[in-house]
Amino acid sequence: MSSAGQTLFMKTKEKFGIAVRKRRKELGLSQEDLGLRIGLDQGYVSRIEQGQMNITLDTMEEICKVLDVGVAEMF
Repeated sequence: MSSAGQTLFMKTKEKFGIAVRKRRKELGLSQEDLGLRIGLDQGYVSRIEQGQMNITLDTMEEICKVLDVGVAEMF
């Protein structure tokens, strides 16, 4: 993958992470609360929110389900 492609990919992960953090806080959930609801630990949720994790589509859908938001709305 070219560096331009990697930059675009990184921006997508970061954008999703920012949206997760914003929505999680709107709902008054801690990272630990969100993690427990989707079967992940708090550290993993933190790395998602920081745009450091390359998560699966299944995980993305599960996060959005818990956050009561559509996947498309996160972008």
